Amino acid sequence: GVEEGGACGERREDGDAGEIDRALRRVPSIYFREDFDLARHEHFDAACSPETSSSSLAATSMVAQERLSHHLDVVEVALVREIGRRSDAFFAASDEVRALSASAEDAWASIVRLRRVVRGLRDAMLDGSTRVKRLHAKRENLIKLTETFEALSSVAEMREDLSVLVESCDYAAALDVVDECAKLVSSPSLIGLRCLRATPARLRAIATTCNDVMTSDLALAAREGLHGGGGSGSDSTGGVPEAALASVEAASAASEAKTATAAAAAPPP
Repeated sequence: GVEEGGACGERREDGDAGEIDRALRRVPSIYFREDFDLARHEHFDAACSPETSSSSLAATSMVAQERLSHHLDVVEVALVREIGRRSDAFFAASDEVRALSASAEDAWASIVRLRRVVRGLRDAMLDGSTRVKRLHAKRENLIKLTETFEALSSVAEMREDLSVLVESCDYAAALDVVDECAKLVSSPSLIGLRCLRATPARLRAIATTCNDVMTSDLALAAREGLHGGGGSGSDSTGGVPEAALASVEAASAASEAKTATAAAAAPPP
């Protein structure tokens, strides 16, 4: 039944098209020419020329107007029928255009959402990598800061030990601590710190004081040994002054070497 209805519809459309063609054939072909212009003499004669030469001007004009009006009516009716015949296809095409427009809007909205999602994912990934780099740099800085604080703590402990050793007159141990502290102060983790700017000069002063005191003590001990050996007059005691003097010279040389080492290792204030 559907196929028969479709076939009938096609035959009806074909019949309408044939009727329109037959109606348009009654209109002279000159009216369908692309260059048709009544201002041109030959076109005007062909379209409005009287059928008989004996007709008056008024009758000729009336006949021409009626003929033009008839042709216009034929064309108008043909156009109306053609529009009616193709109206279904026109409205169907219009519906398709609206559907395509709606689909395009939906596609555009989907593209906008996808771009937003991609932008969010990209920002999240970049933020993650940036955060990892930032945390890595923070860890490195914390490690360096921890090393610096540990070195500062060691310097503080050495300074306390120096005070105790100097007060207890253990100058040899104090010089060893001065040497170690000078090396630590000149290490890369502590060099340039403002809180330790005066420490090298103080270490040099302590080393100089220890060397002076040790030299004085050794010289005093040597003189006492010299005077004690001279009173006995024996050969065994005669060698004491020489041994004492040698000890003084060795101690003085060692003290000067330690002082020079500490001064060279410590940066200028």
